[in-house]
Amino acid sequence: LYARALAIDPKRAVVHHNLGVAYRRLGQPERAEDAFGQALARDPGYAHSLEELALLYLESGRRDAARGLLQRAGSVRATAILAELAE
Repeated sequence: LYARALAIDPKRAVVHHNLGVAYRRLGQPERAEDAFGQALARDPGYAHSLEELALLYLESGRRDAARGLLQRAGSVRATAILAELAE
């Protein structure tokens, strides 16, 4: 379904983001990372993709990169994740 949505409107960041979430849930982190990257290429401030990409980075041990994304997101969720990292 997401492939069809992208065929109709490939410029929508939210579709790329949702595809990334689906890949993440399917245990395909590389594909998820690419999809979140595509979302951010279309909307660099898209907080949801920044958060999800940061979580992928944390899972792979890239804490500094994750912190940078979370700070960039500046959302309530990102702030909460940053607080957990500080503990």
